[in-house]
Amino acid sequence: MADRKKHIHCSKNLQDQTNYILPTTTINKHFTLYHQNIRGLRDKTSELIGSILPKLPHVICLIEHHLKEQEIENLSIDHYTFGSKFCRQKLKHGGICIFVHESLAFTNIDLKNFCIEQGIEICAIKINLPTAFIYIICIYRSPAGNFSHFIKGIDTILN
Repeated sequence: MADRKKHIHCSKNLQDQTNYILPTTTINKHFTLYHQNIRGLRDKTSELIGSILPKLPHVICLIEHHLKEQEIENLSIDHYTFGSKFCRQKLKHGGICIFVHESLAFTNIDLKNFCIEQGIEICAIKINLPTAFIYIICIYRSPAGNFSHFIKGIDTILN
């Protein structure tokens, strides 16, 4: 798996089904974000696809993906671009990521310097719309993590 990309297919006939297309104009009325504590993405890709179909969200935020850096970088989901991530280096499990629908322009916001495994795991993107920006922050704190580190990290990031 280290040398191959893992691809998640939403549907065999996705291109033929127009209700799956997300034109940028739909954001003016409805912006949809899917957030899930996936507790291990490796064996739950079918579950994930079942949860987001038939109407694809603009953004997918997953926490506790349990993947290593190389695994998450080799993962692709039909009609989505990889946006941002945090993967644990020392401890097991955890990790967060954001996928953005391919119709949207976005910028990754680098927050890796604020991440502490179990304490505060955070990643973010800025979606560039013609009339505004939307900031999406995906954050996770393990129940075993230090709560004061979590609060201090959020306060620093938001200020």
